[in-house]
Amino acid sequence: MLLSPQAERNWESLCSVLEDVLEDQSHRQLFALELGSGTGQHVIRFAQKMPFVTWQPSDIEEASRERNPEWGLPDIDVLRQHAYGNGLRLERMVEMEDYYKCLIFRKL
Repeated sequence: MLLSPQAERNWESLCSVLEDVLEDQSHRQLFALELGSGTGQHVIRFAQKMPFVTWQPSDIEEASRERNPEWGLPDIDVLRQHAYGNGLRLERMVEMEDYYKCLIFRKL
């Protein structure tokens, strides 16, 4: 099993953001897609803390990343356009530690 020390360090701050976003939603069954799940440590913690959400982890294939390390979506505007084209809108962007961002999209 792969473990990321960074994921262990920042899962609580991510959970805090998500709990704030989902504060009044525990009466509903929700679905959430996590992009860039890596080891899966975050999504496991999210599922434990927010059992009313069905979590779907995802990540770019390692073979694809090895072929072209620049693959991914470092430009948030590009990600926002892709999301909008698929029926989602950027609701919130939260600056996290180590230059990471937590982006919250909602279905239109």
